[in-house]
Amino acid sequence: DVNYLSRASQITLPCLYLRATQDRLVPKQASVALITALREVHVIDINAPHFLLQVAPEIAATHIQGFVSSLT
Repeated sequence: DVNYLSRASQITLPCLYLRATQDRLVPKQASVALITALREVHVIDINAPHFLLQVAPEIAATHIQGFVSSLT
């Protein structure tokens, strides 16, 4: 019951969304709503379940590094 959408549109910085394609806890509809609310978001789908940072740390780190590098 967390209402994150009401404040998401206030975020003006670029955001990275690492979306786990096999996530059974966070439905895709939740990510679509957040992506719509954010002004600048880069979405990367990773074939992993929830806790993708623990399951696919190398892949996630590569995408995070690329995102951060693109900001400079």
